[in-house]
Amino acid sequence: LHRAPEHNTSKQYNRRVEEFDNWAIAKFSDDPKDVATFPTPGKLLDFLVERVAPKDTGVSDYNAYVSAVTELWLMRKSMPKDGMSEGFAAMQKKWCSTKPRDEAIKALLQKLQERTSQRRLDSKEDRGRGTVDDTYTLEQKKS
Repeated sequence: LHRAPEHNTSKQYNRRVEEFDNWAIAKFSDDPKDVATFPTPGKLLDFLVERVAPKDTGVSDYNAYVSAVTELWLMRKSMPKDGMSEGFAAMQKKWCSTKPRDEAIKALLQKLQERTSQRRLDSKEDRGRGTVDDTYTLEQKKS
């Protein structure tokens, strides 16, 4: 049984889902709206490359978009076919067992995480700044 996300998560998901839907409607304008906005791995990857990457966001933002679109997929794959276009039923049947977070998406997220880690390492970013350790001198830490 599919549970809806919590309230704050829903607000974040809704913003990202709306962005995905608007992108999909514009990109696949020849398709009926319900077909254009049905999440598939290819659409999600294109969306991340075309819309999210130019924002120069971190890996956590990418993960949030992937989670939101995966949630959208869960909802749309279980929608009743009544009142939907013929194409929607076909999309639903074809993609209902394939989550949008496929190997290409996993590889993209892994590469982004590696780049983030390398950037932090190269810049010697202090991951512990603002912690209680900042109040001790080096001599105090040694003892």
